[in-house]
Amino acid sequence: MLARGQLALTVDDLPLTLTGLTWRKRMNILLGGAQKLLQPPFRLGWPLILQIEPTNTCNLRCPACATGAGLVTRKPALMAWDTYTRIIDEMKPHACIVFFWSWGEPFLHPDACRMIRHAKDQELAVHSSTNGHCFATPDRAQAVVASGIDSLVFADTQNITPEVWG
Repeated sequence: MLARGQLALTVDDLPLTLTGLTWRKRMNILLGGAQKLLQPPFRLGWPLILQIEPTNTCNLRCPACATGAGLVTRKPALMAWDTYTRIIDEMKPHACIVFFWSWGEPFLHPDACRMIRHAKDQELAVHSSTNGHCFATPDRAQAVVASGIDSLVFADTQNITPEVWG
């Protein structure tokens, strides 16, 4: 598959196939495999996956989540557009996929869909996770679809009671 510019992987139990990989990205994938196999004392390639945290805030207080449980003590913040585009633009020759979330609800960021679109325009796959509460209107939900996102996991919040929602 890699010789054809494709890579199959599984993320959050979701099978993904990346296509149209450049030779530079293919070489970086091979270097990553050699890194794992040989375990040299230095890094052989560039990161294949970028984990981007657009915001570290959330609209819920889920007790099983570090953010919701109050264990994340960093000051609430949004990633600046310029910082985001600099990271994406610098890493686009090497990376294959962006995980667009970390300790917050990514779609609370006002530029979330624009950020996803920028990564897609740089030929990066984008995978995210959400509690889904930000898609309360059809326009907002359509904006996420129009962003070009490759996959989206909806967290199970059905067992969260209203008193922990905040």
